[in-house]
Amino acid sequence: MNNNLDFMKTLKKHLDETVSKTVLDNWEKYLQITPMMQNVSSWMIFSDYCIGNAEKHNDSISIVICPTTDIELLSNEINKFIPNDIKKTRDVKKGTLDYLKSPYYFSINFTVDNIKSFRKLYAPSGDKKGLIRDIEFIYNDLKSVTVRTEFQEGFYKKIKMLREEIKSKSFGINSYCKICFVAFLVAYVALFITIHAKVKELLWLSDRGLVFDFLDGLCLDFYYQIYFNMLIETNILIPMPNPFGIATNKDEKSLWYDSLIKLPDYYAGTIASWDLNTNNADEDKHVQVIDKVFADNPNFNLIKINFKDKLFQSGKIDIKKVQV
Repeated sequence: MNNNLDFMKTLKKHLDETVSKTVLDNWEKYLQITPMMQNVSSWMIFSDYCIGNAEKHNDSISIVICPTTDIELLSNEINKFIPNDIKKTRDVKKGTLDYLKSPYYFSINFTVDNIKSFRKLYAPSGDKKGLIRDIEFIYNDLKSVTVRTEFQEGFYKKIKMLREEIKSKSFGINSYCKICFVAFLVAYVALFITIHAKVKELLWLSDRGLVFDFLDGLCLDFYYQIYFNMLIETNILIPMPNPFGIATNKDEKSLWYDSLIKLPDYYAGTIASWDLNTNNADEDKHVQVIDKVFADNPNFNLIKINFKDKLFQSGKIDIKKVQV
């Protein structure tokens, strides 16, 4: 069977077990914030990542969920309380900390010791055989479709390009594995929302960088493919026309929804700078976020994923305030 699919099915099984124990309970409480929340059917997920930075303690992927609203108004509100990204902030103000813990937002965050652990399982010693086999599997599957949708046609063209790119000695195996991992985790969270809420619209807004840059945004296509495969496997009917969308990067210099990314930016940046083994953080600003935002916050959920000998393990990290 397809190598990547084997990995993803195993990882999904472990994540399901972890999520069902605590995250799902927290989500159900989140939906009880106001009577109106239970009737929300239009959702947004925005995400940021801190992956592959050798100076950080962990690799992190943060995904924030909230009901869809006027993005311009929400952007203005976020800019008011969160003026800058965390890397441009020296001391986090109380207003920022309070806003980051707003009950309006629910987040599912992931951390791994090193994303290269995933790559070592998927492409041991840089071996491309598993990657090529997976790509051929997707290519043949798309090629067999006689009348392709607009998405399938675009995906098919990118996969044809990928078949040639991977033959190059300079092909970025690490980058390819990163986008596969990110696409899977975002698709997993999208599936979680779809199963456990009323969903008629679901929009993914991602930070720029590798997600957009690698092979013309191939990560976005993988997200769609993985998400819809999960829907089919879960026996969820997809409404037509397809209401699930991805925000695109219209401007190379900035994102039109850049302000929204500040929330997962704070989460991902803090998680990456937090040594979970010693419980120490790199800077005081990270300590502030851990203590004032993460701790005792059921709307902030952190899942640690371990890769070892092709056996995935995952578990939720409980964060408690330090009792003085």
